[in-house]
Amino acid sequence: MKRLLVALLAACTFPSPAIDNPDCPDKDGDGYRDLACQPTQGDCNDDNKDVHPKQSAFFDKPDAKVGFDYDCSGQEDRDVYPPAPVDCPDLLKNPTATCGGSGFNPDPKCGSTSGFKCAKSQLSCTRQADDTLPAVKCH
Repeated sequence: MKRLLVALLAACTFPSPAIDNPDCPDKDGDGYRDLACQPTQGDCNDDNKDVHPKQSAFFDKPDAKVGFDYDCSGQEDRDVYPPAPVDCPDLLKNPTATCGGSGFNPDPKCGSTSGFKCAKSQLSCTRQADDTLPAVKCH
């Protein structure tokens, strides 16, 4: 009897609720169904094909629904951390130092383009706001 039951179960195919259920379509065509249908590997925004659990690309603009969580991990992950902040030299203490460079403020937010640049002003080199940096990309 047990062998018969095992043989019957082996012959049966059980539909996947995410793939075969017409109530769980993949609306954006990225290969992932909504979280309601696929709780462990579901799409956290089934209206945007760029948002899905296996997303490895980074973006500089937030998604309207999930912000910068393009990979549905529950957090925003920054791309390679932007260049370390540049320290603007004190030209009075070191008159031969070069005043220049720019960088992000510590721990920049996803999408941020603001940081600072070192600018020479008479005998000093000071940090000034710079919002022309490339945006910090995240997923």
